[in-house]
Amino acid sequence: MIDYETFCRLRHLHDEQGLKASQIATSLDLDPKTVEKWIAEPDYRPPQPSRRPSALDGF
Repeated sequence: MIDYETFCRLRHLHDEQGLKASQIATSLDLDPKTVEKWIAEPDYRPPQPSRRPSALDGF
């Protein structure tokens, strides 16, 4: 998961400078698949913590 600042830099490199996902991944030190995923997202979504079941949920 990336933070908002990284998302903004990623979008700027893609939208304004026209860089490809592999070029952005190299410059930001991210995996190309991560960059492709975030390029496809229209807006930044902060990570949602997953709810893990408690050992006491059954009681």
